[in-house]
Amino acid sequence: MTQNEHTEQLQALQAKVAELERALLDMRKERDRYQDELVRTSKDRYGLRWIDVPEAFENADRMPVLAEREDLALVRDDGAPTHIIIEGDNYDALTCLNYTHKGKIDLIYIDPPYNTGKENEFVYKDKRVFDKFPNGVEVKADSPLRHSYWLSFMHKRLLKAKELLSDKGVIFISIDDNEQANLKLLCDQVFGERNFVGCITVKGNPRGRQSSRYLAQMHDFLLIYRKSDNAELSGFSVSEDDLKKRFNKKDENGTPYEEWELRKRGAGARRIDSPNLWYPIYYNPETQSISTDRQTEKDVAITPKLSTGEDGRWRWSKDKVNREKQSLYVRANREGVLNVFERKYIEDKDQQLAPTIWDFADVNTELGTKLIKTVLQDNDAFSFPKPLGLLSRVIQIATSPSSTILDFFAGSGTTMHATIALNAQDNGHRQCILVQLPESDIARNVTYERNRRVLSGYTTPKGQHIPAQRGSLRYYQTSFVGEHSAPQATDEDKQALTSQASHLLAISENTLDPIALTPQYQIYGLHEGDKPATNHHFTAVYTRQDFDAFGDFVEAVERLQQQHPYYRIAMYIFSWGSDLTMYEYEFNNPRTITFKDIPRPIIDIYERINRL
Repeated sequence: MTQNEHTEQLQALQAKVAELERALLDMRKERDRYQDELVRTSKDRYGLRWIDVPEAFENADRMPVLAEREDLALVRDDGAPTHIIIEGDNYDALTCLNYTHKGKIDLIYIDPPYNTGKENEFVYKDKRVFDKFPNGVEVKADSPLRHSYWLSFMHKRLLKAKELLSDKGVIFISIDDNEQANLKLLCDQVFGERNFVGCITVKGNPRGRQSSRYLAQMHDFLLIYRKSDNAELSGFSVSEDDLKKRFNKKDENGTPYEEWELRKRGAGARRIDSPNLWYPIYYNPETQSISTDRQTEKDVAITPKLSTGEDGRWRWSKDKVNREKQSLYVRANREGVLNVFERKYIEDKDQQLAPTIWDFADVNTELGTKLIKTVLQDNDAFSFPKPLGLLSRVIQIATSPSSTILDFFAGSGTTMHATIALNAQDNGHRQCILVQLPESDIARNVTYERNRRVLSGYTTPKGQHIPAQRGSLRYYQTSFVGEHSAPQATDEDKQALTSQASHLLAISENTLDPIALTPQYQIYGLHEGDKPATNHHFTAVYTRQDFDAFGDFVEAVERLQQQHPYYRIAMYIFSWGSDLTMYEYEFNNPRTITFKDIPRPIIDIYERINRL
């Protein structure tokens, strides 16, 4: 070996040693960060603790916007709402939606990765190794960060989702045993423990999963949280057969009723559980009158007793008994012991509360697979889609006919399919927004195509024609502008954001029909069947910093005003923070125009949401 060769080899070894030393230093820094994280979280006496693994976002240094694929628009004037599909990472889409729909979503349903550890089931883009694994790290069952990856992923998205919920909004999350316990604690932290509504067990596999090692798993879960105590859930309609079985008694007028015992049953039924609800109710056998005070010597005192002989308690207070005693009556059991009952009439029970166990036939997972094969005529279109019955039931109990619904793990698009079907059933105007990742073309070929066929009508493989349903559909993709994120946005970034924000602004006003699209300005109108997100019927956007085309813009707006003199217009104009009222003098009828500046409000939302 020559001297030069020896020197080169030594230098290569020294470079390798230096590289290993740098890697070791990085590992020590990472270890110290984890230790600091554990020390910080250990100060909390109670709660969920995990290592917050940083997530890489490919366009983290740019600002997201939405751009429409106009070639995929399905627009019909049938008086029904326009539904929206967004193709893109749900983190970026949720950022955009926090500008367009903050506080406007009434129901969120999501079916996130269950983190089972199976191949290709959950991939996390770990920022620390993103250069080596740009498509993400496949999270396997034996990964030491398996649960931390998943919790880091969900935490970021749930924080953004919470901001979208209206004051009466609720979120339903499908999950299984792998993360149910962690998700419950995470949602307690994000939404507040007091806003936990319940956990529904869904029997989606009646035969049980025979591939399990010990138990044949038959169920998944639905975790439900509300935004505030203003939220309401309705029940399921009671069938005629159920009504006849339950309301099987008749009062003196022949009206059917159901008999409910006034004595509390089950948990908390003892006297010591609620001492104030133990008291005698006095009953006169001759007059059949009821009171909480003795009226005559013939009155008989009735007190609540448990089957064990222990003192029980009533369901009603004394005041309520006296107020509503006309609905109470007394009846003796076989042993001659008197008890008090309440009459429940049919008109009071046209709905029943949704149970916490859903073993209905229409929530069977196999039905979801069969349906999507029928709609798309493709046996391999999508694995394990949610059944239509499950989403139909969720939407039925959690929405009104005018609600806005979001699913940001859209998958095969069952949530929109169920929304369209329920609108057809009750003539509702629910609007559905779906978000689906662009990988594997699922968004375009499955999520979109399924719902396009549902709206347009399709023929099954057996030749049966399924008629078209009411509604329109628009397809958007996330894209990115500028060279910096919102907190570091330069003047050039702000100009770039303004030039490409028109779809974002139109969606925020729910004015989705393009009327005039030029490089300098864009005008959108309210589609027939859509309700305005604000009180505006048109959205007009002037995106240029110069005013070379402003005269043409004014003429286009005034033509609209002449055609619709009482319709209101939301007008967005590029501004460096100047007073927009000066533009009023450019228009003959400024009273129907609300002037709004851009892009500062968008950047403010993006900055705040990035701090969550």
